[in-house]
Amino acid sequence: MLGGPCAAVAPKATKKQTHHVFLDTNTYLNFFLFSPDDIDELKKLKGFIDDGELVLYLPEQVIHEFERNREQKIRHGLDEFTRSILKPVPLMLRHFETAKDYEKAKGDFEKARSKLLDAAHHSAKLKALPADEIFAELKTLAKVAATTPAVYARALQRMRLGNPPGKPDSLGDRVIWESLLVSVPPENDLHVVTADTDFVSPLDDAEPREFLANEWYEKRRSTLRVHSKIKVFLKAKFDLEFETFKAEKQAAINALAFSGSFASTHTAIGELQPYVEYLEPNEYLEIAQAALNNNQIFWIGSDSDVAEFYKLILPKVPAGTMTADEMATLKKIFNPVPSVDIIGLLD
Repeated sequence: MLGGPCAAVAPKATKKQTHHVFLDTNTYLNFFLFSPDDIDELKKLKGFIDDGELVLYLPEQVIHEFERNREQKIRHGLDEFTRSILKPVPLMLRHFETAKDYEKAKGDFEKARSKLLDAAHHSAKLKALPADEIFAELKTLAKVAATTPAVYARALQRMRLGNPPGKPDSLGDRVIWESLLVSVPPENDLHVVTADTDFVSPLDDAEPREFLANEWYEKRRSTLRVHSKIKVFLKAKFDLEFETFKAEKQAAINALAFSGSFASTHTAIGELQPYVEYLEPNEYLEIAQAALNNNQIFWIGSDSDVAEFYKLILPKVPAGTMTADEMATLKKIFNPVPSVDIIGLLD
């Protein structure tokens, strides 16, 4: 008879990871200069917070810096837009009939630009620009870290010692860093979205400054990660989740292959069901072979949940990877008819 009881312990599937994230002040201020696609990325961020997949940390210092610099950032964006002009038609082109169309279009452009600027100024005063609205929403969802006297004192000490982040004689970034050190729970990686060179390694802009990374590990027992833009962070998040998904899928396969009881077989099949359409060819083969090698699977092959599960698996086993006899045996095992002699099939 093939196989015997398999009591090996399969690895447990990993839980869905929660990402701990900090966006620096300039990332928020750049909301005012973002394209619609970038605004969509911010909405994704909000969605992940709503779903509990992401915890956003917002130090009180960042809120103050945002409010201090918001108007200047808007002014800069509007000035850039104001400088966009259509030049008059050169003298040598004015005799063409289409020159009149151009002059009309130029006038329409200038009127539309003027109306657009007026609307922008009005919305800016009301804090009703899309970037204002998104920041306000994120602020209500984020964990706001207060600048306590203790945080301020430690930031002041950092500055006097010359420790990063921040320029000499500058407290802002140091207050932010000390706020994060006391706000993020231990053993949780922190993702920092920033283009600020004070947080980034001079040797590799995809890595954090070594001093900060070491301090984070010593005090939080986790990894500090840096991303230049929200898009870069979201890509890293999806890549990491894909790796987590693959690990969970393999853990579910292992739980079935190493099942040591009928009950755990039923449980493992229930856990594998959501992954069926995402299995790779070699994984279909692995699941099929598990049924031949583990009697805690094949002895209950006629149970409806087991039989129906393997009816989905067997047609997708790559051709030529199992013998005709092995495949015929599996098809008979997973036939939910009580009269099938499972023991005889495997003798």
